[in-house]
Amino acid sequence: MPLKIICTADLHLGQSGPIQQSPIEIQEERINDSFRNLDFIASYAIERKVDFLVICGDVFHTPRPNAQIFNRFARTIGNLSEKGVQTVVVAGNHDLPRLAGGETYLSALREVRAPGFWFFDKPGDLVLEGKHSGRRVRFVAIPYLHLASPEEDKRGEEIKRIIDQMLPERGENSTIVLSHLVCEGSYLGILKELVMHPEPVIPRSTLLRENVALVLLGHLHGYQVIDKRIIYPGSPERMSFSEEKEKKGFVEVYEEKGELRNRFVPTNPRPLLTYPMNECIDLSESLSPTEDMLKAIEDIRVPEGAIVRLVYKSGRKQSIDWRRIVEYLRNKGAFFAISQPLKEQLEVPATAEPSLNLRDLLKEFIQKLKIPKEVSKLAIEEGIKIIDEVSEGL
Repeated sequence: MPLKIICTADLHLGQSGPIQQSPIEIQEERINDSFRNLDFIASYAIERKVDFLVICGDVFHTPRPNAQIFNRFARTIGNLSEKGVQTVVVAGNHDLPRLAGGETYLSALREVRAPGFWFFDKPGDLVLEGKHSGRRVRFVAIPYLHLASPEEDKRGEEIKRIIDQMLPERGENSTIVLSHLVCEGSYLGILKELVMHPEPVIPRSTLLRENVALVLLGHLHGYQVIDKRIIYPGSPERMSFSEEKEKKGFVEVYEEKGELRNRFVPTNPRPLLTYPMNECIDLSESLSPTEDMLKAIEDIRVPEGAIVRLVYKSGRKQSIDWRRIVEYLRNKGAFFAISQPLKEQLEVPATAEPSLNLRDLLKEFIQKLKIPKEVSKLAIEEGIKIIDEVSEGL
């Protein structure tokens, strides 16, 4: 039987984006979206008698998810193992704690030696034999490297050093590199919005060695084939409105005529819809803004179950009955609706996301203190780690 591998990444289980401020029942249903796609991937792997499920980082949205979310993932891993599918996970930035001495819950599955589960939060490799094909594969795993210093980013050099050390000429059937990084020639997508410091771009030549059959990567949420041997499966669910037009799915790797080939398999992500796409609904001069908003969205075609984002402009003294807008869109088939005002409102909608950049505020505050430069630098670095650790759990 030929070798078969399923690769996915950036599941972000437990995250309800882009509606983190919505009612709890709405958030729970949104969290279920990611699990529905994970269940689909697992069922596909079992049905196709896949040897390995590879997850290239960001399994959870925080290193310490709540018990319900962790248990649901653990049950999926157990079911896969019972059916002969081994799971190999390399840590992404959301899987790794930012605080010194912190632990990730994924390491618990490794420490108890959960059958058929392998987790790398440090660079490493192992050779595994597929339960169905009997083929031996060498996995070389390079987890995400957090920025050690904002002033000096040496992550690119460190990744090259690790790969140089771990990829000498060896004779396994297949060597597959797994990592969570930005590769030369890739499209960043949502990453542009989220990172405080630019990510190091790793040259293709660093990853593509003569004895490497395939490079499977996470971190970028869009499906991308950078080279016939370098692939981002992308996230199976849409996490942000920047992804509303991206196709979502996972990658199936299969052996054919002695070579590893791959194909994209689509999932069924929840639709996201921005309206209007390139303009805004101008209510700034309206005497009846709620009625005019309803009139403006009268002809909108809403995909069933979509999260709709309305982009509008209104005056500072205007008030919109947002409940009527939401109910109207739900009657059109929307799952939920959020607003994006283009001008600061007196009343910020409950679903609006915070606009303050806590990292910049922290940095500005510490730099104003009369403390030694070395202490200031250390305080900023540790403060950013704490902010990131706490915010990932929100």
